[in-house]
Amino acid sequence: MPVTSAAPREVTDPASYVPPPRLLETIIKRSSDANGNARVDMPAEAFTKLLEAALTAGFDETAYLERHRDIKAGVASGAIPSGLRHFAAHGYFEGRETFKCPVDAEWYLSTYPDVEQAIKSGQVRDAAHHFELFGYAEGRVPSQPFQAVVGEWQTIARLASRKPARSSPRGKRPKT
Repeated sequence: MPVTSAAPREVTDPASYVPPPRLLETIIKRSSDANGNARVDMPAEAFTKLLEAALTAGFDETAYLERHRDIKAGVASGAIPSGLRHFAAHGYFEGRETFKCPVDAEWYLSTYPDVEQAIKSGQVRDAAHHFELFGYAEGRVPSQPFQAVVGEWQTIARLASRKPARSSPRGKRPKT
């Protein structure tokens, strides 16, 4: 996926945080109906949080298209309706970021001591570089103000991944 130097916008309001695809995919259940139409099922709490994030965060079409030139070309040719449509349907799940979380380097390094070693070994330049390349996708928290909202998403994912309790056959009560 081609990436240019156009920086994603910085997200400073934790309410606009969107969890990484790996976490969200444990919450969202995709299927198709009898007519082959795509269906999505998720807990109402997850839907509400996504809607809140979408309305709070907004979407910068220009920055997204500048950052992802292949999508810009697709929009220009008419093959893709818009950058927003691409991001919502595919780009998010491909890991194409459209926002940037502020990383508190001191807090991040004290919370994730393995990152210090990655910096020393030259794998990443600094804490923000680690978060951009790996931390977000791994579900790491960029700074203390984001702890609560990331924790909420992780709790939603944990609850959504539990198997539902088996119900007893109609009219029969389970033995106690």
